[in-house]
Amino acid sequence: LLLSARDAEGLARAARNLGTYLEEHPAADLADVAYTLQAGRKRFAHRRSIVCRSRDDAIALLTNPDPKRVHEATGDAAPARVAFLFPGQGSQFVDMGKRVYETEPLFRETIDACARVLEPEIGVDLRTILYPGDADREAATAKLTQTRITQPALFAIEYALAKLWISWGVEPDAMIGHSIGEYVAACLGGTFAFEDALVLVARRAALMQAMPAGAMLAVRASAEAVTAELAPNVSIAALNSPTLTVVSGDEAAIAAFAARLDAKGIANRKLHTSHAYHSPMMEPVVEPFAAAVAKVPRNVPEKRWISSLTGAPITDEEAVDPRYWARQLREPVQFAKGVGGLVDAHLALVEMGPGQALATLARQNEKRIATQLITTSLHPGQDFAADLDHMLVAAGQLWARNVAIDW
Repeated sequence: LLLSARDAEGLARAARNLGTYLEEHPAADLADVAYTLQAGRKRFAHRRSIVCRSRDDAIALLTNPDPKRVHEATGDAAPARVAFLFPGQGSQFVDMGKRVYETEPLFRETIDACARVLEPEIGVDLRTILYPGDADREAATAKLTQTRITQPALFAIEYALAKLWISWGVEPDAMIGHSIGEYVAACLGGTFAFEDALVLVARRAALMQAMPAGAMLAVRASAEAVTAELAPNVSIAALNSPTLTVVSGDEAAIAAFAARLDAKGIANRKLHTSHAYHSPMMEPVVEPFAAAVAKVPRNVPEKRWISSLTGAPITDEEAVDPRYWARQLREPVQFAKGVGGLVDAHLALVEMGPGQALATLARQNEKRIATQLITTSLHPGQDFAADLDHMLVAAGQLWARNVAIDW
């Protein structure tokens, strides 16, 4: 349900009036009411969006708005712009996007297409890992921890979410990806064709998994502070926010580094990864992967994105250079710098993936504007039934900021 009015008082009055109408007209179809509000009413600046499941639910939220479920904003005269955020490895879990897969045909068709392209590369139907039966859930969870499966799975989910949002009329004005997430941006941007992007992601993941085991540590400190503490065989892997830096290295070196940080009272947390990504331990795959990229067509971007390697807008030369993509898996992720360039009260950030990792990091940016909308596509917890509701909440939030949804 989408309501708008000239001022806050009028908005509250309109909500109460609609609640009374629904109470007095039990035969009124809630879907018809919703459609009329979406497509048949003039848009005013003060806006309220409500996601509800029944008449009683609607009446309760209209007459006694729950701030967790009812969202208000003042839409500017000009439509807000939207940036898509594509997360990296670590945000995955079994059944991510399951409810959307069951209910949204375009999302399902896109995941199915990804599974068909990927099966010769990963040796398994991706859907049996993403959405297993109860008896296969434990085995699927174990497989989804393997880099060779994780990265293609994340690409599929993120790409399918982006295509669904675009079909709803939400075109990205900016894009940024964290590590593997950059491939989704590059595919949507026109540098890689869909099938080529999937094959590259799968081969990148296989090469990385073949490297010796390693570890990664998230440190609650600036990159400068972490650099001052670095030990042999430990290197910075990602600059995620002004106060969150990730390091990579072999298991023993990371364990010793964590103990050293503990002794100094510097908060840190070992990440659930099997390898030391974005570190010298990835050096042996740089040349093989550059050769793999060189074999597929590459085009200058039709739509630009923020590079995870430089934190700046991608250039034509970088996008088509195989060595850029090889360096991108070896060198540190510059997410903090990149998302800093997206700080704008008129730019809404929407995470295109499971969880809320990038949305959380974006909120930590030192340039952060309190009025900037930062939201996510899927439910941040593993409440699969709530996924579609969560997407609709996000759509309502965007509409409230004057993003034109194609109802």
